[in-house]
Amino acid sequence: MGRILWPPLKQSDKNIVYLEDILTKSLIHVSPRAEFVYDLHRRLLENFPQKIYNRFPQWGVAAIASLISGTMLLVMGIRSAIMILSLLGVLSHYHQRRKTEQTSKITIARYELNRDPN
Repeated sequence: MGRILWPPLKQSDKNIVYLEDILTKSLIHVSPRAEFVYDLHRRLLENFPQKIYNRFPQWGVAAIASLISGTMLLVMGIRSAIMILSLLGVLSHYHQRRKTEQTSKITIARYELNRDPN
């Protein structure tokens, strides 16, 4: 075990590292024959179903995702506009109410000043 390992490993991890070191030292790399690689590649492609990729093209997935995200964006935009308009309505109502209260106070004050003390 010539490697420096940090953080310290558990015993099971140390065993795995030790096993890897032994295998690295004892096994030698062997390149496979070209015929073997060609034959294996051909057999894999024969047995692998090609229609998996053609069932639903990638552009279809992108189109559906775009439609969904566009719809969500539209819905969120409408909700935001409704919230802003509601806030403006509440503020307008509050301002109108304060204006009415101030006007009524001024009217009462004028009435009391103009009243005859008799």
